[in-house]
Amino acid sequence: MFYPSARDDPSSSDPMYSSQQRFYIKNGFGEERPRDLRINVNLSSAYSAPSKHVLNIQVLDDDDPFFFYSLAVTEEDYLRLKSSQGLLVDFDNFPTQVVRLLEQCKNQGCNPAKFLLLLEEEGRGEFSKTMLKIVETNNFKHLCHLVLQIDHGSDEEIKKIMVRKIKALKDQNFKAEKAVSSLESQLSSKNMLLDAAERKVNEIENRWKEDKMSYQAEAARGVTDEAEKMRRAQLDWQIKAQREKAEVEEKFQSIIREKDAELSKLRIDSQISYDKRSHAEATMSEQGKRIEVLERELTSVRGDLGNTRKQLAKMENQLHEKDRTISNLKGKLTVAEQESKEKTI
Repeated sequence: MFYPSARDDPSSSDPMYSSQQRFYIKNGFGEERPRDLRINVNLSSAYSAPSKHVLNIQVLDDDDPFFFYSLAVTEEDYLRLKSSQGLLVDFDNFPTQVVRLLEQCKNQGCNPAKFLLLLEEEGRGEFSKTMLKIVETNNFKHLCHLVLQIDHGSDEEIKKIMVRKIKALKDQNFKAEKAVSSLESQLSSKNMLLDAAERKVNEIENRWKEDKMSYQAEAARGVTDEAEKMRRAQLDWQIKAQREKAEVEEKFQSIIREKDAELSKLRIDSQISYDKRSHAEATMSEQGKRIEVLERELTSVRGDLGNTRKQLAKMENQLHEKDRTISNLKGKLTVAEQESKEKTI
């Protein structure tokens, strides 16, 4: 078990880690209750020569200044702590590992393993002591990663904390009063600007009303003049429309007469064309009949021509037969003459 051998006053400088986290406080009777507390981790210079740095850890309630626990770990203290709890890091890396464990306690996520911060009171009465524990819980067991003895703050330390808080509140109050004064000055300036703007708006409104009345009167006169102009223009348009209507009607009547004359002429031309067409159809009918007669005559002539060609072919065949017969006879005659000459000799 670790017992701190040195204690440092809570530092007013910015800590290396400060966070509001859920603690589980367990008293000597085994009763446990959750509570949201702030834990500060700070590395400061040591007063004693053997130790160069001291790790300060403070647990406090922002709403309750009397709830304050603190401890200080020197390098010599850490050697005993390392030996008793089997820690693997040296003192230079110890603050970083403590901060990492605190962040794991804060950021649980969906990991079934859960890191808890415990403030556990061991013993009773004057022999009681408070231990700060960082415990990993899972379905198998509770694994304690770090155990530190942490003492309740003395009256002097609590007074210092209250003095710092009072000073901070005074500073905040001073800043707030200064801000209020600045805002009041700005408000006064804005009110003056608003009054000036209201006066200007009133002037503009009065001018606008006068301009509106003048514009309405002018608009009424303009409307009357425009109405008279429209009436005259409408009358002129009606007269012009009547005149143009008469001209258009006369023009269309003339066009209709011209179209009637053209239609009569087209009817006469159509009748003449019809007569010519009838005469042409009659002529074509006669020509068709003549063509039929000529075609029949042509067919007859073609038949006679075919018969004549057949007779000529037959006569040519007979002529060729006669020529062959004559040639044979001439050959026989030549042979007979030759034989006759031979016999005569």
